[in-house]
Amino acid sequence: MWDFVQAEIAKGARDQRTQHRTRPFSSTFECSQCGHFFGSKTWHAGSKYEKVIWRCGHKYAGQEKCATGHISDQRLKDMFLEAIRLRFGSPTDTGVNQAVLDALDTSDLEVEAAGLLAQINEVAKKLQSMIAHNARVAQDQQTYEKAFNASHEQHQALLAEHAAVVAEIQNKNNRLAAYHYYRQETANLDLEQLVFSPHLCVVLLVKGVVDVDGNVTFQFRDGSTQVVAIKS
Repeated sequence: MWDFVQAEIAKGARDQRTQHRTRPFSSTFECSQCGHFFGSKTWHAGSKYEKVIWRCGHKYAGQEKCATGHISDQRLKDMFLEAIRLRFGSPTDTGVNQAVLDALDTSDLEVEAAGLLAQINEVAKKLQSMIAHNARVAQDQQTYEKAFNASHEQHQALLAEHAAVVAEIQNKNNRLAAYHYYRQETANLDLEQLVFSPHLCVVLLVKGVVDVDGNVTFQFRDGSTQVVAIKS
């Protein structure tokens, strides 16, 4: 669980978005028409008719409002539970697990990172040698500075490239940790006694897409999807 939490923290930092755990669907459902997130709204707050609904946050922002409608918070929760039952009620071995593991394998990236590090060290040695030589031997400084600057720029470019590869390795490791936890939790699902919880939402769900008819496509952490009709 600790690995999973760290993966979620890293994901939030990388995507520069937050999720409110009291509203677990925040930053999760997208409008199929404009791609913006669905946000929660409270209707008739403080009255006996108070109701939380979800709708596209961009619905009234443009010149033409999105055709996607709203979904009540309770109905969205029920649809999510239905998606879980449909997806995991009759599991089949489709090779999904191996496909995910292959996609998150970092072997090639680690080889690439090692190669870049070797290049970085070689260029660093070259820079040190150039500095030492310039201190001992009189030479044209413009020629020296031109050669030094070129090697320095190469060094900086290699450092940036290496940092990007290391970040991708960490990203895949974070996602792998989250996926292992996902597998553990789905193996222990009791579909007969399934009850909605924020924990269930965060662990199982990557995102959902709401179409103009109100149907929702739920995407799980293994990449599989399940469509649930709003009127089902």
